[in-house]
Amino acid sequence: AWVSERNVEAVLLFFVLSGLSIRLSIKGLDMRTKRGVNEYLYRRLRRILPLYWLALLLAGVVALSVAPARPSSLSPLTLLGNPALLQTGAGIPGTWFEPFAENGPLWSLSFEMFYYLTFPIVLLIGNPSVRFAAVSFGTLAGLVLQQVAPNPIAAFLASSLIWYLGVELAELGLHGRTSVPPWCFTILASAIAVVLCVRASATFSGLLTGLVFFHVGVALLVIARRGRGIPRIVSRLVVEPLAWLGSFSFGLYLLHYPLLRAMASAMPGRTGLVLSVLLAATVAYVAELRATRAKLVWLRREFVWTTLGASGATRRVSS
Repeated sequence: AWVSERNVEAVLLFFVLSGLSIRLSIKGLDMRTKRGVNEYLYRRLRRILPLYWLALLLAGVVALSVAPARPSSLSPLTLLGNPALLQTGAGIPGTWFEPFAENGPLWSLSFEMFYYLTFPIVLLIGNPSVRFAAVSFGTLAGLVLQQVAPNPIAAFLASSLIWYLGVELAELGLHGRTSVPPWCFTILASAIAVVLCVRASATFSGLLTGLVFFHVGVALLVIARRGRGIPRIVSRLVVEPLAWLGSFSFGLYLLHYPLLRAMASAMPGRTGLVLSVLLAATVAYVAELRATRAKLVWLRREFVWTTLGASGATRRVSS
């Protein structure tokens, strides 16, 4: 129960990790060119869309067969908003669309897609310090809008500095520096985390444990990025198993909840729970293998990116 109550803090930490991994993923791309932006968008969409579509389909099948969901989560309007990645969590003020068929984890995908799509725009700001100021202003604007006129776009903006903290951690690892002094970034990111955690925590103890969880996670990321070698036994016992789990963690994140609901309905109890976890891990592993091999050639078509202002030939580079 304690772990499940830290969902918001875990997602905030996941945003940091996402920003870090996205920055590292483009180190070989020239994001000042249409070709670089095209390749970046192709990689992101190829990584997300196949598994996301599968998650929507699986959640719908489970809800219509063995584990009924709320009618509102199956409405045509909800089905319209989820493929457009505009769904947010039920507890977020100003929600337009709830996750389809009660597949709750899908709410964070809309945040991720917002950051993925706006990142190339942010990179158009050449000066790193000005870029940081722009992200900070967007975060502040989002926090204010959430109070005045709550809506998903404001919610996306309100957490943007948390995501950008991951980008800065990547810069620290790649170049040994950040756009502003680390203490300044830490204070600002911590302040945003406090605001977001206050909304999610009804008690002081909940807020305190959530913030400790968040900052310990960030500290571990910093240590990992600045480390100069890992003992072999630590690599074998910790790093390699986590890397293997990470190879299909995205699929596990998207698919586990409808499978848990299905198994809980068909086989209640601990046995059903254990089997559902094993089933979710197996399905996610196979789905990740298939999804990572998907080419989605239609995304390469020039007219798709022409509408986004990023037309041109692209290079076939593996993700």
